[in-house]
Amino acid sequence: MTETPPEPPAEGSEQARIARLETEQASMSGKIDRILGIVGGGASPPAGTDEPAGKSASIAEEIRAQLDKRDADEKTKAEKDAQGKTIADLQAMMKELAEKPPEEPVKRRHKIMGWT
Repeated sequence: MTETPPEPPAEGSEQARIARLETEQASMSGKIDRILGIVGGGASPPAGTDEPAGKSASIAEEIRAQLDKRDADEKTKAEKDAQGKTIADLQAMMKELAEKPPEEPVKRRHKIMGWT
């Protein structure tokens, strides 16, 4: 990045074109390095910003941590709800399977009279 691009020569259109391409390539590579430095948090941000170098990376890490915590909380809540539902289902099944006293047999006179 400390290299200074060569000045475009006045003679020959091919030499001028090559020099122009080299300067454009140098400026683009500088911009790419700057962007990668900001995204990676390794380099200082542009001069016009007030943020420290690692600020954007730390914010992203904070957000990821909050999202991971929220997901973990939802997962544990879902597991507790599922466990509570399972327990309720098992208790209902136990009530159904409990021994019931036998029904009183229908008396013959009621059966003949049609009262059953």
